[in-house]
Amino acid sequence: MFVSNRGNVAVHIDTIGAVGLQEANLVCRALRAALQNTQEDDFDRVLDEVVGKLRDAYGDSGAVALRVRNDPLDLAPGQTAALNLSMTMPTAMRPTRRYTGAISLFNASINILVQPLTTETQGG
Repeated sequence: MFVSNRGNVAVHIDTIGAVGLQEANLVCRALRAALQNTQEDDFDRVLDEVVGKLRDAYGDSGAVALRVRNDPLDLAPGQTAALNLSMTMPTAMRPTRRYTGAISLFNASINILVQPLTTETQGG
């Protein structure tokens, strides 16, 4: 990833940390499933179903461990540098779902979309 300092003071970059993930369309999917699972007009039961589905999905989402593999650097105003990043994905993600998150770096927010392809660990 390339970063540019468009400000007027130097910035120090050494770590980014974790990026929380959220399942895309989660609220819509939970609400739809709850309404299909509860046939009567018992709104407390519908709400219980929605909250249960949201709780289950948030447990699956987790966070991406994001590491800057470069040595720490000071980015002067007007300077651009390449960051070599590594991402470790949560193990409980479902391959049929899409997950979104945002990397925050100073005053910038970089949206990410994660689509797991398999639940098996790739070797090599």
